[in-house]
Amino acid sequence: KPPTPLTSERAAVQIPAEVAAAGQIEVSWQGPNNKGDFISIAKPDEDEDRYLYYTYTRQGSPLKLQAPSEPGSYEVRYVMGHENNMLTKAPITIKPVTATVTPPASAAAKALFEVKWEGPGYKPDYISIAEPDQPEDAYIHYVYTRSGNPAKLKAPDEPGTYEVRYILGQDNNLLDRKTIVIK
Repeated sequence: KPPTPLTSERAAVQIPAEVAAAGQIEVSWQGPNNKGDFISIAKPDEDEDRYLYYTYTRQGSPLKLQAPSEPGSYEVRYVMGHENNMLTKAPITIKPVTATVTPPASAAAKALFEVKWEGPGYKPDYISIAEPDQPEDAYIHYVYTRSGNPAKLKAPDEPGTYEVRYILGQDNNLLDRKTIVIK
C-alpha cells in the first residue's frame, strides 16, 4: 500500500494595505488554529521564526496585532507555533505618525503648566520635560497623553532652558520637541 500523501495546511491573512506606526492592525485570518499558532509581523527579510510582535490565533478572527513604531515595509504572517512554520504572509506598509507639543514660552519652577498636544495619543504615549542634552527617552517629569489635552506637566525645580517633548511611548521615539524657559 502506498504511503498517505501529506496534506498541506492552508492559511490566509487579510489585513489593510497600510497602518499608522505603533497602531493596531486588525487581522482576519483562516488557518488550522493549532495550539501555539500565531500571527506575527516582521521585516520581509527576517527568518520565519523571527518577529517583532505577535498575537496567538486563539484570540479569534479578527484579532489585533501591534504595529511597529518604525515606518517601512513589513509582512504579517500566519505561523504554526509548534514548528515555527510560516503558512502564509501578506505585505503591509507602516506609515509614519507625527505629533506636536505647544507649551507656554515660560513657566515657574515647580509649578504645573499646560501643554497642548496633537498626535496619535496611544496609551503609552507621553509628554515629558527634559534638559536639552538628555537622551530622547530621558525626562525630569512626564504625563501620559491619555491624561487629557492639554496635559498638565510639572516644571523642574531648577530655573533654566528645557524641552517639552512628545514621545511615542511604544519604543520611546521622539516625535516633537519645543523649548520652554523655567523661571
